[in-house]
Amino acid sequence: MVVCSEHIALSKISSFAERSDISVNYITVLNDRVHEMLNGGEDVVCFHSGEVGYSTPQHIKDAAYDWLNEGYMHYAPTTGYRELKTAIAVKLAARNGIEADPDTEILVTQGAAEAIYATLMAILNPGDEFLMMDPCYPSYESCVKMAEGVPQLIPTIEENEWKAGYAEIEERVTDRTRGIIVNSPNNPTGEMLDKADLDDLCEIAHQHDIWVVSDEAYEEIVFDGRRHYSIGSFPDMKDRTISIFTFSKTFAMTGWRLGYIVGPKKFIEHANVIHQAVLEHVTSHVQMAGCTALRGPQSSSDMVADLNRRRKQLVEGLNRIHEINCKMPKGAFYAFADIKELGVTSAQFSQRLLSEAKVSVTPGTAFGRCGEGYVRLAYSQSSNEHITKGLERMTNLIAASAPAVC
Repeated sequence: MVVCSEHIALSKISSFAERSDISVNYITVLNDRVHEMLNGGEDVVCFHSGEVGYSTPQHIKDAAYDWLNEGYMHYAPTTGYRELKTAIAVKLAARNGIEADPDTEILVTQGAAEAIYATLMAILNPGDEFLMMDPCYPSYESCVKMAEGVPQLIPTIEENEWKAGYAEIEERVTDRTRGIIVNSPNNPTGEMLDKADLDDLCEIAHQHDIWVVSDEAYEEIVFDGRRHYSIGSFPDMKDRTISIFTFSKTFAMTGWRLGYIVGPKKFIEHANVIHQAVLEHVTSHVQMAGCTALRGPQSSSDMVADLNRRRKQLVEGLNRIHEINCKMPKGAFYAFADIKELGVTSAQFSQRLLSEAKVSVTPGTAFGRCGEGYVRLAYSQSSNEHITKGLERMTNLIAASAPAVC
C-alpha cells in the first residue's frame, strides 16, 4: 500500500499544466546564453536584445530615491496611483489624441509584457481566435495560447512592407475571432502602419465587432519625419481599442518594468482582476518615478537622432556584404536583414555567428515562420564602434565560409 501511494504521488508531480508547455521565448533563451558568454569574459558584440543602451535620465533615478524616502515602499492601489494615472491621461491627450478617464480607463502594469498578458487573459475564452501578423513579437502567440485561445497568424512578406492588406485580414476573420493585435513601429521588422492601414483595421473591427489591441511600445522611435498614429484616437474606436504603452523605450527604463493599458471601463475592470491576481500592483516608488518621467522633460529627439545615426551605419554596412540585403527600417530600433543568399537557415547562421564570430543576432524564425531567411539586429545598445566591429566580424565569417556559411 505504501509503494502504491508513493507511485501515485510521484505520478502526480511528474506532469505539468499544458499551458506551461508552450514554446519558450527564444529571445530570452538567447539573452541568457549571451550573458553567460559575457560573464565568462568573452567579447560578444550584441545585436540580439531590444535593450536600450542609454541610462535612465538622472532626474528619474533621483526621483525614485526621493520617493522611497517619502514613504513609497508599501502597498499601492491595484490599478496604480492616481497621480501617475492622471499624468498618463495628460500625456495620452497631448501626444496620442486619446481621451482617457484616469480613474476608470487606465491600468498601470509591470511593463508592456504584463499588459499583453492581462489583456488577452481578460478577453479570450477557450477556443477563441486572435489574429496577429507573422512575423511578430513572440509573446503575442504565447499569451493567446496561455489564455487557451487559438492564434491565427496572417503571413506577411517584405515586398508588402510586412503588412497584411484589408482582404488578407478580412478572409481570416471567423465567428470565433475576438480581435487582432498590431504593433507599430514594429518589432522585429521596423515597419510602420500608416493612416490608411489603420483606417482599414477600423472598418474590419466595426464590421466584425472585434477588438483591436495596439502595442505602441516604440511610439516615440520613428525616423525620416514619419508620424506614429494611435488607433485608439480614430473616430468611434475608443470602445473597441485596447492600447498598450511602456516607459521602457522612451525613457530608457527597461529594467524598471513599468507600462500601462488604456481601454474601456468594463475592459479595465476585467483586466484588473487578472492583474491583481498575478501581481497585485506595480512597485510603489517605480510608479512615482514614472510620474516624474511624464511630468519632466519629454523630448526624446537626442536619443532618436543617435539611433538614426546607428540605423544608417548598420543598414548601410549590412548592404555592403554581398550576400545580405537589408531595407532601411522606418521605426523602432531593429534591422531585419535578408540572408537567404547565404543558403542556410536563420537559426544556423545565428548560431554560427555567435559561436565563431562572437556576434549575437536573433533568427527571424523566433518571430514566426515568415521570418525564415532573415535575422533581426537591434542597434539600440551598440555604439558606433561596436557596430563597426560587429559588421567586420560578420563579413569575415561569411567570406571565410563561402560559398555557404554552414
